Amino acid sequence: MKAIELIQNDVPPIRIDEPIEKALAWMDEFKVNHLPVVSGLEFVGLISDDMIYDFNDSKRINF
Repeated sequence: MKAIELIQNDVPPIRIDEPIEKALAWMDEFKVNHLPVVSGLEFVGLISDDMIYDFNDSKRINF
């Protein structure tokens, strides 16, 4: 199996300025543990549910 066959275009990226609660809701809705994070059109990284749960402040995660 090639990597291109594993890519899902159905999962939207989360913007860097969006609340953590939205990221968790999308992870639950799309049944994923990671979301791509973008700033404008630039890919910033991935955020995982573990990163969110380990984070004490439930406002935002800064990359």
